[in-house]
Amino acid sequence: MNRLFGEVFLETTPLPWDYSDYYMDELGSPIARVFLFFKNPFNTEGLPDIKITTNDLENQLSTEKRGISISIQGTSPSRR
Repeated sequence: MNRLFGEVFLETTPLPWDYSDYYMDELGSPIARVFLFFKNPFNTEGLPDIKITTNDLENQLSTEKRGISISIQGTSPSRR
């Protein structure tokens, strides 16, 4: 992730995600999520290209089933 998006300045410990069984077939159980916060902001207009990149990364890191789901969220001055 550093290579793609820059330095991570905060990474949370894995947190349980038990709000639904929607992803269970794809991701297995238990599902945990980790939040990464990057030091440098990026332009949110680039989110479509970033999503393509993260989809490719998901495919590289998964086996037969999707083993990881990467969601990128951006902020802008108006959303802070």
